[in-house]
Order: sequence, then C-alpha cells, then structure tokens
Amino acid sequence: MKFIFEVRMKPGYTVDQYAAAWIRASEIIQRTPGARGTFLHRKIGSPDTLLAIATWESKAHRDAKDDSRSDTVRAILEKHAQNCEVTVIGEFEEPQWSVLPDPKTPSPGTTDAAQRLSQASPTLVAQTGGPAPTKSDQSASGK
Repeated sequence: MKFIFEVRMKPGYTVDQYAAAWIRASEIIQRTPGARGTFLHRKIGSPDTLLAIATWESKAHRDAKDDSRSDTVRAILEKHAQNCEVTVIGEFEEPQWSVLPDPKTPSPGTTDAAQRLSQASPTLVAQTGGPAPTKSDQSASGK
C-alpha cells in the first residue's frame, strides 16, 4: 500500500532542511517490519511543496509502526510540525491497472544502444504487478 502526503514549507524553512531530516527519519522507519521504501518528489512550479510516498507491505504494517520508539524520529516529526504544513492525501492500494510503454518501441530521441538494451531485456507489468508471462510460460501451460 502507499501512504501519500503533501508537505509545504513554512517561511524560513527550506526543502533541503526538510529533505535532510526526512532522510534521517526514513532510514530509521525503513527498519520497521513491512516498510518497502519511501520517495520524496518536488512539485513542479512550487519549489516549497513536496509529495511524499511511503510504500508498505500492507495497511496493517503501516498502522503498526510506532514513531515514538525512536527519539530521533519523534524529534524530527515534532520539528516538521512547527516548520511544515502536512496534508495527508490518503492510503492507496497497489495499482490494479498499469499501462507501460512497449520496451521494443523506442522513445523519440532514444539512442540505438539504449534501444538494443531495452530489446535485450524486455519487462512488461501484468495487472498483478508481476512480469507478464513469456511465450515459454504460455507454451508450458498449454495456452
């Protein structure tokens, strides 16, 4: 599942200050069972606004985490509360539908070497999020 929130810096606090603290807290939080990574994105056209996306094995794992067990995480969260406006966007399931470009079709401006590399190791994502079955998988299953 994805836990997504927006962070806006208050005057006098910079994105770089937030990001440095976010990295320290995230390194600790990622040791929690079920943590699967976290990402911080800067909003285009609004340099003081970030989008954070934390990935968890399940909602139960996210709900079970305890930020109070780490003095470092607790201090960072308290500082953020004073220097940032955090808006929780929500909790989302993993994607049920995905459309990805065909790795055999080069993007405009793709070099010949990049095109050959993508053709050598094509990966398509099926609706379940895993690799699409190969022709040999389909032959073995009689499809």
